[in-house]
Amino acid sequence: MESLTGIRKEKLIEELRGEIFLDIQLQKDSILDIRKGSPEVFSYVPKDEYLSGNILEKIKAIDSYEKLISPETENQYQVSLSLLQEQKKALTEVMPKQLEASEINAKLGSTWIPTKYIREFMEETLRVNCFVYGIKVNFSEFTSEWNIQGKSVDKGNPIANMTFGTSRANAYRLIEDALNLRDTRIYDTLVNEDGEKVRVLNKKETMLAGQKQDLLKEEFKNWIFKDLKRRKELVHIYNEKFNSTRLREFDGSHLTFDGINPEIKLRPHQLNAIARTLYGGNTLLAHVVGAGKTFEMVASAMESKRLGLASKSLLVVPNHLTEQIGREFMILYPGANLLVATKKDFEPANRKKFIARIATGEYDAIILGHSQFEKVPMSKEYQARHIKQEIDSIVRNIQMLKAEKAENFTVKQLEATKKKLETKLKKLNDDFKKDNVITFEELGVDKLYVDEAHSFKTVSYTHLTLPTKLEV
Repeated sequence: MESLTGIRKEKLIEELRGEIFLDIQLQKDSILDIRKGSPEVFSYVPKDEYLSGNILEKIKAIDSYEKLISPETENQYQVSLSLLQEQKKALTEVMPKQLEASEINAKLGSTWIPTKYIREFMEETLRVNCFVYGIKVNFSEFTSEWNIQGKSVDKGNPIANMTFGTSRANAYRLIEDALNLRDTRIYDTLVNEDGEKVRVLNKKETMLAGQKQDLLKEEFKNWIFKDLKRRKELVHIYNEKFNSTRLREFDGSHLTFDGINPEIKLRPHQLNAIARTLYGGNTLLAHVVGAGKTFEMVASAMESKRLGLASKSLLVVPNHLTEQIGREFMILYPGANLLVATKKDFEPANRKKFIARIATGEYDAIILGHSQFEKVPMSKEYQARHIKQEIDSIVRNIQMLKAEKAENFTVKQLEATKKKLETKLKKLNDDFKKDNVITFEELGVDKLYVDEAHSFKTVSYTHLTLPTKLEV
């Protein structure tokens, strides 16, 4: 901006005050740097970016710096007290309204509820005998799974076995299943004609267990906010975790589009969506059918290239829509250099040649079908590196949990996940088949758009998961 306007940085900052904000981050390194008087610790960001995201964290960051600065020493820092107070006021004004207990849905299975309250609920509701030991409630932050240790310890408790449980599934098992969002199923083991043991669903016992589980859920709903101290703590936890974030509002009214069809005028919501893809990173275009998502993707891809944000965009669409999307692309941008894949291009004899065209051509965008995209492999080096990163992360968590003497349940869950990943890595390394197929990394694609991407949502957490209609 200095080079474009000829105005000094300090004057620009002063003239833009209120439209730009100093992005203060709560990091130890930043605190050390600012104490040393470093002038480049923070950066300025637009108003709509700063007044969005986790507002509470930004207020805490300001509070931490206010403690460092006094009126006598503020000239030693990049951040003045008046600027801090001004930004804090702006953040406070956009902070989401705090929810009350009546507006919060706290149920069995809500991962934000501390384990101590699940334990208290069991003790009070099931009237656990004070002489009963070994019943513990565990929750794994890594796998988001609940476990009740010692489910069969309280055998002589009629409240757990009859009032809130059945002869086949006591209340502790029903609560554990409810915590993990599972319906309890009861099976009988029978011997078939071949003499083999088979498990058969017992519909009567399963229905009875379901009724008792529903009873426990309702009991928990009535119990959870009954105590004033507990209600106050839970309301605070919920608001801090889930009600401190403000969505960023993007304004695309200022955008201009070189090369776009002058006969087509994009609607305001389309302009805002394109602005979100350009400035906001990963974007979900969740409009209703017919709202113009295709034009949003097309205009975003072309603007990204024009602005230097991307050099080659790839649009992945349902197989039967490749040519239709291609036509719509050319309607919006008649002069675009576009490559559209056909069914013939991905026949075994032509696939390598077509992928080579993607890698070597200077296209504005490429359009592929879902199944065609899946045939473009990631390099084995990338896959191995990704799996190793997952394994390393799990190993660090296991070491941390063991150091904290955490419950065996959580450690076992992580070790089981680690074993699966190690098996997958070994299988990948044992595959010595070499071919000369170009991998995804070699295509030169640096922006990816996925249409109807719900097809990619149910893969393992170690893979890329994409929501419906995504710009990456």
